[in-house]
Amino acid sequence: MSLKNRVVLVLGASGNIGAGAVRAFLLSGSHVIAPTRTPEGTTKLVDFLARTQAIYEPDHLIPVVTDVGTPKGAEAVAKIVEERFEGKLDHVVSSSGPWWQAPNFDAIDYSLYRKAMDANYETHFVVYNAVAKYLLKRDSNPSYTVVTGMAADNLGTGITGLSQLFLRSLTQHLIFQTASTPLRVNELRIGVRVDMDQPGVEPSQEWQMKSSEFGRVFERIAMGSVKGEVVEAVKVEQVRALVDGRTKL
Repeated sequence: MSLKNRVVLVLGASGNIGAGAVRAFLLSGSHVIAPTRTPEGTTKLVDFLARTQAIYEPDHLIPVVTDVGTPKGAEAVAKIVEERFEGKLDHVVSSSGPWWQAPNFDAIDYSLYRKAMDANYETHFVVYNAVAKYLLKRDSNPSYTVVTGMAADNLGTGITGLSQLFLRSLTQHLIFQTASTPLRVNELRIGVRVDMDQPGVEPSQEWQMKSSEFGRVFERIAMGSVKGEVVEAVKVEQVRALVDGRTKL
């Protein structure tokens, strides 16, 4: 199924994973709403697209500076969907949340706990709550891909692992709640390290990938029929099998 002129929302658009997703969808001809929390984030994304020689229609990239982790910020994105695209939204990539270096729970400051949970978990809930209504009424094979990692499987990861557990649980609830609808909710569980492309720099480890290569996974999920699954991207070879079609989506 073609992604030309589809409307896509990518959270974490200036991050290593989100930027690759933005690039892949732009190259497929989609319109991409790319929220970043700061103007510097937008500049970082645009520089990445230029550095990787992405050729796309300039008006297909819709950057917006807002904190989508707040109801006000999420509504700003919803307003773009309403006013620019007449309520049409086809695909969402929900990739948001850094790795938090924090002490054990008996010593963690509550403000750091709140920041980690807001970024790694609650942002995903807030955005889904704001935009799901558009996806649920589409007949365009809509998808919502929640990006998680492996921290939830390691008790030594502290607040990052805890927030990932919450996010995995949220995704399972969304899968259950949308089971009888056309919306395809999936979890993409990442175990490889993804880094933004840099001139003359190639991955030096077998568990590393460039953003431009990894981003195509999201294109494949959007074009596929996979629904209600945990899609594993734990190893580089798994990712490449997803991208080149050896693993069916």
